[in-house]
Amino acid sequence: MTNWSELPNDVLKYLTSFLSIPDYHRFGAVCQTWWSIAKQKHHRPPPHLPWLVLGDDNATEKHAFFNLSENMHYHIDIPELQGQYICGFSYGWLFTIDTELNCHLLNPLTRKQFDLPPLPPYNEYYKTNPFVMEPTENCTESEEMRMLLVCKAVLDYDPSERSDFKVVIVYGESSKLAFWRSGDPKWSFIKGHYSNMEDVLFSNGKLYAFN
Repeated sequence: MTNWSELPNDVLKYLTSFLSIPDYHRFGAVCQTWWSIAKQKHHRPPPHLPWLVLGDDNATEKHAFFNLSENMHYHIDIPELQGQYICGFSYGWLFTIDTELNCHLLNPLTRKQFDLPPLPPYNEYYKTNPFVMEPTENCTESEEMRMLLVCKAVLDYDPSERSDFKVVIVYGESSKLAFWRSGDPKWSFIKGHYSNMEDVLFSNGKLYAFN
């Protein structure tokens, strides 16, 4: 009988086109060969409702996800998410910020990650702070302030499929817009009367912002 790890790659690639997200994760856990196939993301999983990210376990580096379609919780070991604040989700990629305000894009299925330029210090966003934040137990001021810096992040294209993609964020006290193009050394902040944005989205290569 053929060893699981010796199945032809084209057969394995074909099988991934039928897998749900939980099965995709299990597929990659079978062996190193199957993991190398899974992380290449040859096919999009079948249409499904987005999962809810519930949080992490500081002791085990596991993150809890809730599958609305199956009404089930899943605990997945994703060390790359440890200590990260998630503030956006687009094309299967999570937009995260660490306590040093470094930004990242992470695909939790393939574990591929892009390191983006850091954001400026938060005192550049909140010139006149309308309130005083008191650090809560086991949570520093920088950990709490980063939750106020970015309230939304979207991608124009899937980074798995093309290298020339953009990230747009809604940031700061006035909910303004900034963007980063792949390869840029820093964020570009959109000037003018583009503030108090409630939501942003890309459609057919165009950005739509709502205030």
